[in-house]
Amino acid sequence: MSNNSNKDRQPPQGFIHSDITYGHVHMAKTAGTEINGMLASRFERVCGHKGNSYDLYQSQLRRQEKTAEERSDSIAKLYPKYHRARVPQPILKEVGYEDCDYISQEEKWTVWPDIMDNFKMEIHVPCRDPIQHLMSQCHSKGATFDCDAAMNKNLKAEVEKCFVFINRFSQELRTNNNNSSSTSTTTTTTFKCFDPIPLERYMDYMSTKLQPRKKPFDYIRVSKPRNKETECIWDHPKLLERVKNVLLKTDYYQFCDECTGSENDLYYDYDNTHDDALM
Repeated sequence: MSNNSNKDRQPPQGFIHSDITYGHVHMAKTAGTEINGMLASRFERVCGHKGNSYDLYQSQLRRQEKTAEERSDSIAKLYPKYHRARVPQPILKEVGYEDCDYISQEEKWTVWPDIMDNFKMEIHVPCRDPIQHLMSQCHSKGATFDCDAAMNKNLKAEVEKCFVFINRFSQELRTNNNNSSSTSTTTTTTFKCFDPIPLERYMDYMSTKLQPRKKPFDYIRVSKPRNKETECIWDHPKLLERVKNVLLKTDYYQFCDECTGSENDLYYDYDNTHDDALM
């Protein structure tokens, strides 16, 4: 065998890492749990509050057990109400994000600047129809949107009583006014929006960015459906417009309104070239 044979060998061709780390702002009631879990069940190096690629497989098996003791894991013993599919922030910080290709965060927006300082990032912000999203938040909190109160009393209060962690996004993330040690945040991080419904469209999009798992599996998630027929707001077109105007005064809905349909929309030119994958 030639001594030079090793020089002629080529490394196996496989997944090529992007220089971009993808981020996901898990806004409440935008299918964020499913997005985090489904990505971690299909792709490598997904890291997030609702599951990490490296340990989610066994966690999902445990979640199907009958008793709480059988479903428990080492995280649950240290942090009650948490587990490997609902990871507490101290564990995420302890493990770190250095080997993550995708990071999902379910915390106030101030968690992002320190992460953004260490990576070149593209952060994805889910944007649903604003009224549908508000009603989903009402449903999640067990609150009833009172149309009479909204029309005759305090509209702003009626809207805001339904908000669920709306502070997970802030326009300050897009500026340098975020108390970050870096002054290059706006040049190293871009922000994109996307409609999270249907979920498979986003899964298809991210399949072009992330490495498939060696052993993919089905992510199991059960959510309670919302009864839209009990929601009075749909019977009041003028109220719908007034509610939208109130929502647009918040950073999150303002960003979504500006971004959706623009060049910063993930699907701006993607659907036209990937229609077959979504059939």
